[in-house]
Amino acid sequence: MVSLHPVNGWNTLLKMLHDNHVFSLPDMDKIYGLVDNWADGTTYIVEVATPTMYRFYRYHLPEKFSDKFQQAQQMVNIVSAVEETFMLKKQRKQQERLLRK
Repeated sequence: MVSLHPVNGWNTLLKMLHDNHVFSLPDMDKIYGLVDNWADGTTYIVEVATPTMYRFYRYHLPEKFSDKFQQAQQMVNIVSAVEETFMLKKQRKQQERLLRK
């Protein structure tokens, strides 16, 4: 098991998640006017809970819709923050280098 620790601390991450409405974003399918005709690509599943609330929602390729839909842009912000906070892109690149050897 891997233990992850936020580079800038939990409070910074939680503030950014809150500022981008991680607790209230609608499921992508519920956004009026957003039509996802992409057959392939990355889908992000979000599951958040507090002692009084539970949410589960998904976004498929939010970057493709971020210029027209604020909720998709907020999801892009959330994904970027989590990747940066836990250095996930750096870890992925290191794994890719090891696999090429």
